[in-house]
Amino acid sequence: MLKKLFTNKDSTNSMVGVDLGVATIKIVELKNENKKPTLVTYGVSSGDRQATKEIHQNISPDLIYLMQQARTTTTNVVGALPTSSVFSTIIDFPKMPTKEIDSAIKWEARKLIPLPLEKMSLHWHILPTVGKTKDDDSIKVILSAAPTETTTKYLKIFKAANLSLLSLETEIKALQRSLLTPTDKTSLIIDIGANNTNMIIYDNNLPLLNKNIDIGGETLTSHIAKTININFERAAQLKKQLGMSTFDQASHPAVKAMKFAIDNIIIRDIKHLITVLGNSTQNKINNIILTGGGAHLKNLDKYLENELKINTRVGDPWHKISYPKELKSELGKIGTKMSVAIGLALKVVEK
Repeated sequence: MLKKLFTNKDSTNSMVGVDLGVATIKIVELKNENKKPTLVTYGVSSGDRQATKEIHQNISPDLIYLMQQARTTTTNVVGALPTSSVFSTIIDFPKMPTKEIDSAIKWEARKLIPLPLEKMSLHWHILPTVGKTKDDDSIKVILSAAPTETTTKYLKIFKAANLSLLSLETEIKALQRSLLTPTDKTSLIIDIGANNTNMIIYDNNLPLLNKNIDIGGETLTSHIAKTININFERAAQLKKQLGMSTFDQASHPAVKAMKFAIDNIIIRDIKHLITVLGNSTQNKINNIILTGGGAHLKNLDKYLENELKINTRVGDPWHKISYPKELKSELGKIGTKMSVAIGLALKVVEK
């Protein structure tokens, strides 16, 4: 039997999305008011923790403290496994009874996943029939797999925090919920974290391709510091001040250092994904959506749009959420950091 990431049945009208980042924790509590997601509270940890490659096992006390400070009203939470830890793919099957899909997926998974299935936690669901013709008798199933060791680690974190974990999902699904609109056709979401950047291509809101690369906001700062021989704090100041300057300061050594990293890693990999997409589906990316803590790098959206000739915007994960107007400015400042947490909490309206 395939082991699923989903752990408990949802029986609450309010839930907290928890994004356990490597540098900060982000939480958002939403409640369901007549199928309208409404903000209850939110919180972001201080960011005193040094960014690492993996989440710390002893993070539970920090999570407890943050939820207390945010005054969350429920212990029901939805968590996310990092994209870098999750294998995800879409499999085409001929139409078959639902009870037979489990066995079919297990058979395909053994061919696709490089690790023994006994060491993996698997989750799958049938994708909606978007744009199918009457003669198309196939079904599409999205399969996600994560090492059991990783899922166990996350389960222990939430258990130690005395939280009721309703579901462990992928960041890919969370970002789809919070950032995409019905008018977004073939879209590329670029989630820039502290040490990693996730790139996910969606077609009609369904994930097609994804790639994780080892560069993020803090690694970009470190590259500036190393390139022009300054300390990390000064490099962070220059990064924030200058951004991707396109005019009089474009020749500044810090800007050149950022441009080198972005051109030779981020843009290179975007072009690779575009090529793979075109070869496999003949589709073209219609828009790029930036999110994550690094999305607010000054002029990054304009720079990518100019280099790639694709409409680019900074995502607004609050666009589906009802909240007091007086919070608009503050929520806008932290929005891109909260995309995963918001997407997780939006599960409250998917009953």
